[in-house]
Amino acid sequence: MRIVFNAISAQTGGGVSAFINLMPALSRIDNRNEYIIFVSNRQREILDAVPGGFKKVVIDCIPQNPFIRVVWEQTIFPFYLWFYKADI
Repeated sequence: MRIVFNAISAQTGGGVSAFINLMPALSRIDNRNEYIIFVSNRQREILDAVPGGFKKVVIDCIPQNPFIRVVWEQTIFPFYLWFYKADI
C-alpha cells in the first residue's frame, strides 16, 4: 500500500516536529508499506529527517500567498497524488 504524507503545509513548530518524530518511528515498525512524503524545497528540517526507505517528492512551485496555495492544493496537488498512485 502506498501511504502519502503531505508535509507541504507544515510550518515551524509543532507541525514540523510531528513529522520529524513520526517518520523514523514508522520506518522502524512498518516495512510492508511504501511511504511517500511531499515536501516543499523550503522545508529543510523535514527533508533532513526523512528516512532512507521513504520516497521524497520535493515540489518547487508552491505559491507563498496562502489564498493561492489553498487553490493550488485543491486543484493541482490531486494530480500529484494521482501520478504517484497514492492509496491513502
